[in-house]
Amino acid sequence: RDRRPEPGRAAICGRVRPRGHASVARGDSEGGSARSNRAAMRLPYLLAAGAALGAADDGAPRAQTQGKERNPPAWPAAVRVVAPAQCAEISAADAGAALLLLPGVYDCSISLPSRSTAAGLGTDRDDVLLKRCVGDAASSAENLRVDGDWRGPRSVRRVAVAGDLSSSSFMADANITGGVRLGAARAFAARSSSLQSSRSVEVDAKGWFSSSKRDPAPISGGGVNVVLAGVAGGPNATVPRGAAPGVAYAVSEAPRAVDKPYIIRHGPDFFLVKPEPLLSKTGCCATDAERIPFQNVYVARPERTEDVREKLLQGLHVVLTPGTYELEDGLELNHAGQILLGVGAAIVRAPSDGEPACRVRGPAAVVAGVTVQGARYPKGDTALIRWEGSDGLLADVVVNVDGDANAKTGVAIHADGVVLDHVTVERRPPGHLDVGISLEGNNAVAYAINVKHVEQDGVRWRGEDGHAFALNVDLPRDALIDFQNGGYVGYAVGDFVKRHSARGVAVYAAFDGDVRVRTAVRRSASPNVTLASVASVFTEGRGSVASVVNGDGAAVGPAGNALARWP
Repeated sequence: RDRRPEPGRAAICGRVRPRGHASVARGDSEGGSARSNRAAMRLPYLLAAGAALGAADDGAPRAQTQGKERNPPAWPAAVRVVAPAQCAEISAADAGAALLLLPGVYDCSISLPSRSTAAGLGTDRDDVLLKRCVGDAASSAENLRVDGDWRGPRSVRRVAVAGDLSSSSFMADANITGGVRLGAARAFAARSSSLQSSRSVEVDAKGWFSSSKRDPAPISGGGVNVVLAGVAGGPNATVPRGAAPGVAYAVSEAPRAVDKPYIIRHGPDFFLVKPEPLLSKTGCCATDAERIPFQNVYVARPERTEDVREKLLQGLHVVLTPGTYELEDGLELNHAGQILLGVGAAIVRAPSDGEPACRVRGPAAVVAGVTVQGARYPKGDTALIRWEGSDGLLADVVVNVDGDANAKTGVAIHADGVVLDHVTVERRPPGHLDVGISLEGNNAVAYAINVKHVEQDGVRWRGEDGHAFALNVDLPRDALIDFQNGGYVGYAVGDFVKRHSARGVAVYAAFDGDVRVRTAVRRSASPNVTLASVASVFTEGRGSVASVVNGDGAAVGPAGNALARWP
């Protein structure tokens, strides 16, 4: 079974491509950045790479970089590479740790630490088996198999569960032999997964989702938005009108799926695996992928934050290990297929000059597993993540603005064909953030989007031919009369957009003041803009939302409905 490629080449699902095919290919960039030139002067090894590399923003194509990083890498203490014999050590890991699990059977009781990430290092999800695991305190789990019912982390990807899955709010490329027990979860989204039993997820006469092995578990109280996109074995219709949950939608195919990269070990060497994009995906499991050897991957540490930007400019991929990266200059992904992947609690704090924390110009680039925090007193008027390269992927990304931080937009998409796969943007007062997510590019696809308490539109979509699934927007609790008079909404489809679809949109209101919002969702008048399973929800407090979509649908408020559906 040892099919490792010859030196200088990377094996890709039975095919062979030159090493660096997408990992260090050429990209595009804009002209004239003094900041990049200063960075080149600051690091002697970057000068040695030549003038074309030192002038990072001169507009010239990128020269291919032959990586010379260590493989296997020298992981810091916050990354625990664990063997089955060390099973008992997993629960004792620090909060926010990255747990990389070697293939084998982990036959002990495991409780994944808070904010941690757990990922199997096998080439197949069945290579790492957890016999008894509780994971609901963790952030994510990937590329592994769990025996029996599982209280899973917030996000699960590329997993197999031999039982029921509960506690998770998002799953992708997953295979569940039992059911999905949603309980009182406010929202749940599943993409490109399989539920093997025909009864694994059902909607009964009361609108409840039920497990094949349990009594029906009601989605009541906070349970509102349930969306299944491309889930084999799931229900094939919306929940009956008048039944709980407030919004439920099932669609047979995910129109475009791009799975998050992950790390494996083959022999002594580590590889970064980048799955190929799939069109019209139903069910799990992704197979075609590119293996990128860690010679082309820089493993970053928070104490060497200044190296991260320079390694990206060289064309390397970067894995951010746990910790906080205080940026002096924003990160730039200028090369085709470049990957920035966080493991554990990897936090990037934006530079204080108002520039984006992360700017993407290369096509088919990936930013995943990263938390981006706003900066103190930024001078600019910008987005924390600015995306200008086509066909990219944001996956498991969180953007936070709190304290004295200030930003114009959380995530701004200015390129075509970008996929957002489980992205959260949150403002916490007294921080200031105008717009959560702005999409100007065409053919964008968004799955499992959460926006909380931004001061203007939660999601602002102006590109054509976009598709959105499972959007949850909390209107700002501290909204003032300016929010009402500005006509801001949870989800706004631009007035001139001609083609767009959204499935499963929920907008929540809990105002401290007497704010009266005209509508939860605003859309253009084009007949080719289609929305389905939309709800406005009043949870507590004062104020009201007068309608669901463009003046249609019932009002919600303290004296009336708690939930209104449209259509």
